[in-house]
Amino acid sequence: MSKKKTPEAPTYRTGKYTGYTLKDGKYYPAPTYVDQFKQLAARRAAIDGLMKVIFDHATHDQERIETAQRALWKTIGDDYGIDLLGREWVYSLVTQSIEPKKSEKEAQDGN
Repeated sequence: MSKKKTPEAPTYRTGKYTGYTLKDGKYYPAPTYVDQFKQLAARRAAIDGLMKVIFDHATHDQERIETAQRALWKTIGDDYGIDLLGREWVYSLVTQSIEPKKSEKEAQDGN
């Protein structure tokens, strides 16, 4: 003997402005709210996609800059006959000079 499934009681409710469905503890909003959630999700996905493109492009550019900078330091070291690889060096745009990078202790001491 097969039991017939009894239809569930209506779960549709009326809110202050629109209706909603409450089923199994979940609220299913009215189509107007669903459309707004979809629009917000699409806008967020567009921004996320844009940020990914910018980040990927910037990462690629940063790698190219690092490669060019290493080549420049090597060229300077070869030209001047100094070992630039033994210590980290910095170029000052202000004084237009190259000097060894100060350690944290040296920077704190002001030397």
